[in-house]
Amino acid sequence: MSQSSTRIVIAGGGIAGLEAMLALRDWLGDSVSINLISPHEGFVYRPLAVAEPFALTTQFEIDLHGFCRDTAATFRRGELASVDPEARMVTVDGDALSFDQLVVATGARALPGLQDALVFTGPASVKAYRDLLYQVERGEIGSLAFAVPEGPRWLLPIYELALMTAVFARARLAQPQLTLVTPEARPLEYFGVETGREIIRTLQEWGIELVPEHRAIRFEQRSLETDRDLTIVADAVVSVPRLEGPGLPGLPADQEGFIEVSSHGEVPRCNGVFAAGDATNFPIKHGGIAAQQADAVAEAIAADLDQVADPGPFRPSLDAVLLGGEVATHLHRFLTAGTTSGTREQAGEAWWPLGKVAARHLGSYLADRAGLASTTPAIDSDPLAEDLKRTHERGFQTMVGDEEPREPD
Repeated sequence: MSQSSTRIVIAGGGIAGLEAMLALRDWLGDSVSINLISPHEGFVYRPLAVAEPFALTTQFEIDLHGFCRDTAATFRRGELASVDPEARMVTVDGDALSFDQLVVATGARALPGLQDALVFTGPASVKAYRDLLYQVERGEIGSLAFAVPEGPRWLLPIYELALMTAVFARARLAQPQLTLVTPEARPLEYFGVETGREIIRTLQEWGIELVPEHRAIRFEQRSLETDRDLTIVADAVVSVPRLEGPGLPGLPADQEGFIEVSSHGEVPRCNGVFAAGDATNFPIKHGGIAAQQADAVAEAIAADLDQVADPGPFRPSLDAVLLGGEVATHLHRFLTAGTTSGTREQAGEAWWPLGKVAARHLGSYLADRAGLASTTPAIDSDPLAEDLKRTHERGFQTMVGDEEPREPD
C-alpha cells in the first residue's frame, strides 16, 4: 500500500482524538487521508469546567469543522457503533466506512454516581453547581459532602470543587461543614506520598474533613452511607460520575467495556486498530494521559508506514493543575521506573488556563485559537470570582512525587 493511499479514521473528537490528528500530521504531513468522526460538532475544553461555577474562567470550545479544515482532514458527525477489524470496516450511524488504520478515541461513558447527589459531569453541571453555591451563601446548606462512588474515575475535580467551595464560603462568611469522602488511602495517591501530605494540610487549612478509604454507596434523606458502614449527615452531596468503557462490538475489552491496548496503543488481534484515551483499559482517566497515548499511537502508525524506525511506547507521566486553596498547584509524577526523586517549588506567574492538561500538539493549537498572548487566565466580572481571583493570581505551587515511581495498579 502506498502512503498516499492510506485512509486513517479517527473516532472521537476529544483530547485523544485531536492530539492524534495533530501528531499524525506532524509525522506524515498531508500524504495520508484522515477522517475524523465525532457525535459532536464542537470540542469543549472540559478540564476547566470546575472553575466555571466560580466565574474563574469561561467555557472554551472549538468547532470541529474548522479544526478539520486546519488539519486537511474531513469531518463526519456520527457515533462509532462497531468495528470489523478483519474487513477493516467501521459502522457509523448505520453506514459502513472502510479504513486502513483506525484510532478509537471515543472516551468513556459517564454514568450517574450517586442518586440524589449533584453529579458534576463538566460544562453541563455548571448552572446546577452555581445554584448550590448560592444556597451555601444563604445558609440553606449547612453541611456539604464531596463523595466518590465505586468504579473508574478521575478524582482531581472532586478535590478542586471542595477547595474552591471552601474559599467561596469563607469569603462570604458562610460556615458549612465540608467533608470529602474518598476510597484512596491518601489524597490523589497517584501523585505520591509527599503530595498527599501537602493536600491533607491544605484541606485542613480550609476546614475540609477528609474521610479516606471509604466509597460512597448511597445518599438519601440527608444520610450519606459508605461501604464501611459509616453514615455522614449532609444537606447535599457533590459527586463525580462513574465511568464505563465504550464496549464496542468487534474489539477486545475488559469487564467494564474498556478496550485492551499494548504499550503502543495497538488493540490485540486487531491489525491496524489502535486506541487512546479514556476508552482504553489504562486505569487513570486524565486528559494528559490521553494525549500521551495518542502521541504513542501516532508514532506507531507512522512506523507502520515506514516513517519511523523505532517507535517509542506510551510512557505515562501525570501533570495536572489543582485549583483551590492559597495557590493553584501543579502536580507532577512519573509513572515509569528510572526517574529521580521530586521537589516542591513555588512559581511566580499566574496559571495558564489551557495548560491544565499537558498535550504536546493540542496545547499549542488551543492556545493559538484562544488568542492567548500571556499566561493570565480569563476572569469573569461576576462577584463570585473576586476572592478566588486574588487567590489564584498568586501563582503556582509545584509538587513532584518523591518516592520510587510505580506503575498504576
